[in-house]
Amino acid sequence: QDFNPRAHTAHTPSAMIRRAASLLVLCHVLHVAYCFLPLSPLRAAASTGRRVPAISMSAPPVNTMAVSPAGEALLQRFKDSASKEAELKEAVKAEFGMIGQNEMRALETRASSSPLEEDREAWVAVLTAVGACMEERMENARRKIEDLLEAGEVRDLDKEIVSLVKNGGVDAPLIMVLNKNIEAAQEDEDPTMLRVFVHLSSRIQEEMEKQARPEEAVLHKLMRMDDAAIRGRILEEFLAPQTKIALPNGNVLPVDPPKPPKLEPMAFAGAVRDLVTKLRGMDANGDVIVATIEDARQVAKEARMVIAQNHEESVLIEFQDSLMDTFIEQQNKE
Repeated sequence: QDFNPRAHTAHTPSAMIRRAASLLVLCHVLHVAYCFLPLSPLRAAASTGRRVPAISMSAPPVNTMAVSPAGEALLQRFKDSASKEAELKEAVKAEFGMIGQNEMRALETRASSSPLEEDREAWVAVLTAVGACMEERMENARRKIEDLLEAGEVRDLDKEIVSLVKNGGVDAPLIMVLNKNIEAAQEDEDPTMLRVFVHLSSRIQEEMEKQARPEEAVLHKLMRMDDAAIRGRILEEFLAPQTKIALPNGNVLPVDPPKPPKLEPMAFAGAVRDLVTKLRGMDANGDVIVATIEDARQVAKEARMVIAQNHEESVLIEFQDSLMDTFIEQQNKE
């Protein structure tokens, strides 16, 4: 296969956290529910004989947050349908994105320790339906990745990726499976499959960014870049007033007076603020959440420098003030 993957970072534990963090950011950018981890490992082999590494996801540290009133209402709706298998299946499928790890822990506890046998049986039925729905989603994700691997040439692969994204075929389970395959290829010391999966991940994220609002897409792009110099150039391109236009022949045409920046600083600040707020409310691995918020803080600091160099002081002050409470609150929690 004629793959030409992009360069990728070293696959250290911190790099794995960054990949998980990238999933959180991407789910936020595209308003996709961050799904909980599967109840049990799902193993699958490609029908063509090419091995797709086992999907095995360990549970994150226990979050002691109680189930919210909305979560309780959700579980009760499921329980009310527990005696009707088809109805329960449809209910779980329709509201699957609302299920978090707190709801899952509550389900597991109630299925094993509810005092009334009738209640236990109902909760077991709900837990089984939720587990089946998750495995179905993970299996669908595996098949989608297999289809991409069958594309062959890079040009054909890119067409398949574009089609998959445009048709809404990329969701959190697919990205989770892709991330786990990256880790498995690293553990198996398989550089060929590692490059392939990293390339798939990068191209999928690039195409998904095109579906997002400009400020959210730029934020996601920045947060998956390890090179501070590259981040600086991207920030300069989008946040600084446009003083020149690059022509196809390589020449540069001055713009006088300058055109407004591609992104207004306050729109970008809003994207950072929304991301951090969403991350704080996510039911996910605490280390990943902290790492992701710290990445967002670093991007905001770099954006501040670009704004200070290219905008009036009033714009800089407004940008700083809009994010001050966001990160002060995070520091107090830490």
